[in-house]
Amino acid sequence: MSLILGIYSKKDNICDGKIKQVLREFSLDNVRTLHTVRERKILLSFSKSKIDGNNIIENENKTSIILFGGRMYNFNDRVSNLLAGGHKFKHRKNNAEFMLHSYEEYGESFLKEINGIFGFAIYNRLNDELIIVNDSFGFYPLFIYNDDEHIIFSSEYEPITKYRKFDNRLNYDAIAEYFTLGVPLEGKTFFKNINNLYPGSVFRMSKNKVNIKQYDDLNIKVDKGKNIDFFSRKASKLIHDATQARAENPKDIRCFLTGGADTRLILANLTKRQRESISFYTRAEPWVKTSEDQDVLIAGMLAKRFNLRHTVIKNTKNNANDFNVSFFKKTRERPCYKRTLHSVGGGEYLGGSCFASSFMRPDGIKKGEISARLKEIFKKKFLKNISNPYYSLKKTIKRFNAENKELLFHIYHFRRGFMTRRLTRSSASWISPYRHALRYESIFLDKNFLKFLLTVPKRYIENRMLYDHMYKNHFRDLLEIPTTRETLNPIKKGKNPDLARKSRNDRALNEYIKSRYTYSKQFYP
Repeated sequence: MSLILGIYSKKDNICDGKIKQVLREFSLDNVRTLHTVRERKILLSFSKSKIDGNNIIENENKTSIILFGGRMYNFNDRVSNLLAGGHKFKHRKNNAEFMLHSYEEYGESFLKEINGIFGFAIYNRLNDELIIVNDSFGFYPLFIYNDDEHIIFSSEYEPITKYRKFDNRLNYDAIAEYFTLGVPLEGKTFFKNINNLYPGSVFRMSKNKVNIKQYDDLNIKVDKGKNIDFFSRKASKLIHDATQARAENPKDIRCFLTGGADTRLILANLTKRQRESISFYTRAEPWVKTSEDQDVLIAGMLAKRFNLRHTVIKNTKNNANDFNVSFFKKTRERPCYKRTLHSVGGGEYLGGSCFASSFMRPDGIKKGEISARLKEIFKKKFLKNISNPYYSLKKTIKRFNAENKELLFHIYHFRRGFMTRRLTRSSASWISPYRHALRYESIFLDKNFLKFLLTVPKRYIENRMLYDHMYKNHFRDLLEIPTTRETLNPIKKGKNPDLARKSRNDRALNEYIKSRYTYSKQFYP
């Protein structure tokens, strides 16, 4: 997905000297190709790629201009309605055009209804008004910096730090939350004046006054009157719809393939033509031989079964010393040649593994544990400048309107967090999970699917109960191929090789948990 950057001047003109280095950092010293529109009070820019169209669009009378990042799904019917209402499109499938015309026609009311992972800004030239909006779950990152002269927003925080008048004070509360809870809460970053826009929100700058409101509060109740068969059928349908929405133009797509069940659900929901057109890849762990890597072995079986175009990529072994400034720079420099269909979030949400590491389980984190952790890590001088993360956590949870607060907390914070020390085993994931939405299109981060999942009773999600029921009853054509997960072994007894019962991540975890900051309750360094 395209990366975006915007700079708005609260005064008469944007000062070149103050923002020059911001643009340079956004371009990674011209490694990226940018498309930039600059006016007296506004600068809008996005990273051009072969897989995205024009993300800066004006309306017909040139009174408004939009900068868009992300991707929308299934909006063709809505475009038809806009055309019938008199709106004109240069390209009917252009995400930015659709969003600009929709906002002109409906205001904010349509935002709750659309499906996508996105962030956009619309500048109204007539009344000098700027709005910045993200998707309902906040998966598309929008970091915002606001001082007396400028508002700077970007899908990355790094360019903002190059602003000449940047206030580089640290956010001590965010740092304390990271080391005790595993993630900064409510969009905080380690910088006091940079925040990731809260999910489903509209940031409005008008007449030099800022107003932020949530357009989608996800006030969703758990449906206690339905049985698991009902939820299984509906989950299967939504997973199919999410896959198909992301599999348009399959020649432009590559798909992640592992030995687990998550990517297999993607495979099961692709048509034969899509499977033949998409290129599949598997990442081999550096901690084991490729010939012994269960993901590589089982993905190979799937590739052979369906005659897939399949390649194996060897991951680079990362040591603790590798996680420095250059690590993050290399991550940002990786180009996106193709859209990547992925399974991020499958085990955590549909499989319920997020509950195993939740703060809100009956034996969850206590105030005493957090206080002890703070004293272990920080000096007294630091502790005098922070709020106890325990109370911040309680305040955050209380803010949720969804009945399944536990699941929503996890979705909000561990797939869009600035930094996280919890849950996943992949360095790219737990170091900076907000980057996921910029690189991958996961069927499990689909808005319609997640809203549905918030209606499912916890007892059906926990321990993969719903997952296994859906898998066994709706995707039987893949059951004879073994998986890397033991809970599916009874489905086809005797079919899984011994190798598939071993965790390929054990050695990696053993390396990571040597850190003296490792916490006993699944906190990884």
